[in-house]
Amino acid sequence: MIKFLKTKFLTSSNQSAKSQNTSQENEKDSEKKIILFDLDGTLLDSAEGIYESFCRACEDDYKPTLQQVRGLIGLPLEEMFRFVGFDKEESKKRVIRYKNHYRRICIEKTKLMPYATEALILASQFAHLGVVTTKTALYSKQILEHFGLLKLFQVVIGSEDIDRPKPDAEPILKALNFFPITPKERIYMIGDTIYDIKAAKNAKINSVWVKNGFGKDLQKETQLSFNTIYDAVLYIQKI
Repeated sequence: MIKFLKTKFLTSSNQSAKSQNTSQENEKDSEKKIILFDLDGTLLDSAEGIYESFCRACEDDYKPTLQQVRGLIGLPLEEMFRFVGFDKEESKKRVIRYKNHYRRICIEKTKLMPYATEALILASQFAHLGVVTTKTALYSKQILEHFGLLKLFQVVIGSEDIDRPKPDAEPILKALNFFPITPKERIYMIGDTIYDIKAAKNAKINSVWVKNGFGKDLQKETQLSFNTIYDAVLYIQKI
């Protein structure tokens, strides 16, 4: 009987300790900030693959320059093709051609932006991380997995996951469903284009612009702008 009571007491103590540890972990988890990242031009230098695929999809009907395509990155693909003159139905066909080519070259023709790995490793120590991109989530995950970074993210929201892409707030709000409830002043969206900044504003979270991506001269659009993604993460860690 005494042995039974002792065993019961130890089991109860172990359960109590586990419960306390879980409670402490949950509390620590809820204290973390949330950082959402754009991909193209923020974490990934993907201009070469996007440009090649865009040209392949346009065929001989239109020959854009690299600079023209860089200026369109951040828009949904269909809007990119409509911007250069294709109508709605034709743009949908071009998107299919684009994706058929891009899926074959996306890993080979993509590099990481400077200090992206270091920034993500640092960010993962004090924040929950997610990706919000107009890129297809399938390709996004494949590329992040290739670079060994997918494991750092709790969620990747891509074009197939939402109805209204950035600058609408929908992608950000959908991503936030995967995290603990967090005050919006502790949530950040880091991106390189006006669409990232506007999406953050529409979702009423902090917008952060990195200057070395595709967007230019956006200092007036946000109070937080940095030369590299590592500089941005370092700032968020300290505040």
